[in-house]
Amino acid sequence: MCGRYFIDRNIIDKLLEDMYDARIKPGDVHPGDSGIIASQKGYEVMRWGKPIGSKLVFNARSESVTTKPFFQDDFNKRRCVIFARSFYEWNQEKKQFRFHYPKNGMMLMGGLYDQAGHYVIITKPANNSMIAIHDRMPFLLAPGVMKDYLFDEEKAKALLKQKQPPLVNEAMDGQLSLFEV
Repeated sequence: MCGRYFIDRNIIDKLLEDMYDARIKPGDVHPGDSGIIASQKGYEVMRWGKPIGSKLVFNARSESVTTKPFFQDDFNKRRCVIFARSFYEWNQEKKQFRFHYPKNGMMLMGGLYDQAGHYVIITKPANNSMIAIHDRMPFLLAPGVMKDYLFDEEKAKALLKQKQPPLVNEAMDGQLSLFEV
């Protein structure tokens, strides 16, 4: 009889690599690609973007995600967390910028998914570190609140209203900037 066993990070990394290797590659993820999300059920592979007719909706506004019929049921029952090292945004001149935490830590982006296996990233109005580039930004969760967001609807709604952290932006020409909120 086995009463306890040990699993280390190397085994977990190998399992994740084996499970998702065929569908998930490191690097940029685009709408329509598959990505790993965390849900109430655990880690899952889903497609980024919710089809509506011939279009793909890949973002949902935090201000209306709890009331808009297209997202409301998914937000109430199927919230998820999307993992990233950084994200990209383009300014009005179509110049690309990469946004990340000052120490390049993992980002936890709040989202929701549907029963067909499609997820969207929730966005919020841009904070001071984003506003010069774009008027929206992903809804970023602090690591300690991931369970609250996934498992508690009222806490998830309250988290939607919280202030977003400062980010570093890197113009794709290599120049770095840090803006405080």
